[in-house]
Amino acid sequence: MKNSRTNIGIIILNYLAYEETIKCTYDFLKQESNDTINYKIIIVDNYSSNDSYEILCQQFADNAFIKIIQTNKNIGYAGGNNLGYQELLKYMIPDFVVVSNEDIIIESSNLYSWIITCFKSYQFAVAGPSIFGNTEKFYQNPAQDYLIGDSECKMQLWRYQYLLKNHMSMILQPKSEVDMSQRDNHQHEIIYFNKVLHGSFLIFSHKYFTEYSEPFYPNTFLYTEEAFLWLRCISKNLLMVYDPSFKVIHLQAVSTNAACTQYQNRKLLKMEHEVESLKKYYIALRKEQHPVIKEKKEEAEKLFFKKNNKLYEFVDSKSKVYIYGAGYYGNECLYLLRGRKRKVAGFVVTDEKKEKNIAKELFVYGLNELLPLEVGEGIIVAVNKVSRDEMITNLEAFGINDYFIYPN
Repeated sequence: MKNSRTNIGIIILNYLAYEETIKCTYDFLKQESNDTINYKIIIVDNYSSNDSYEILCQQFADNAFIKIIQTNKNIGYAGGNNLGYQELLKYMIPDFVVVSNEDIIIESSNLYSWIITCFKSYQFAVAGPSIFGNTEKFYQNPAQDYLIGDSECKMQLWRYQYLLKNHMSMILQPKSEVDMSQRDNHQHEIIYFNKVLHGSFLIFSHKYFTEYSEPFYPNTFLYTEEAFLWLRCISKNLLMVYDPSFKVIHLQAVSTNAACTQYQNRKLLKMEHEVESLKKYYIALRKEQHPVIKEKKEEAEKLFFKKNNKLYEFVDSKSKVYIYGAGYYGNECLYLLRGRKRKVAGFVVTDEKKEKNIAKELFVYGLNELLPLEVGEGIIVAVNKVSRDEMITNLEAFGINDYFIYPN
């Protein structure tokens, strides 16, 4: 460190959920404290429409280690934390900056010593601990690298735009406990370098701020900040470290839960902002020429096409193909095939109704009117797992056993 005391700044962004913010703040206050640690907590109220700011000010009025500020409008995750960092600079030049969601629980009291030890070991620019999502019972760190490849970015953007415009009912159904319990992250047990880190709890060292004047890319509102952070670090040769030797618990989305008490509204809010942020990230990714990022993009492109290669091979082996299922997965399959210049003869549905898919200029055939297929023709079954068995039974009842399942 630059002197005998280690300066640690903590930024907590609050939006409506003041009760969680208070609990989180006390978790920081219980951390080990001695003459070698100097800390300051900045709580940023992101223009909450309830009494959050007043309640927080009253709660911590007598604590000199805490400063509470309020934005003059909701400026999102990146904007709120960046403002908190500028406020922090009024009190210290930090060696480390902890950026925490308000819905984080810190059960251990050795956070500061873990940060210092981790930095001595790795000289990181950004670090992330083990983060257990309490709602989905899922380890969120390290985050998935799904936004690294151009094709995957475009695919994700297409998914969001399609769901928002055409098929909202699919995304607006809450996930069941069974669905969530089946998720797993086998990477959470070991140390990783230069992986995308989850944004609910991040530690920035002074090394990061030699290259950037604020923690986050400023032009996002709620989502994609982690992907931008990864892009920033790699482009400047700044090390990111995931170290599972320290663990926090993430209650997950209490701000958006408070802002949108209905699951449907919360899901729509997330996707609307995700689309805008993802567009900006895709532009930045395409411009980036750092050799590591170029290599990662090339690897991601190869993996993307390898994952879908069997689909392309099936289509290439047929004189004509139909997609059985005209909903979300059917349109996603069509998007993939058209992206590789493969033709699709039409959609197929179980009932007899024949419609025109105006957006994609494809006919929707009833299964009975289409079958039997001509020699060389094929069918892609593109539906969710719940509907898949019934549709396969329908095909096999007509003697069709040569079909492709998407997604597989």
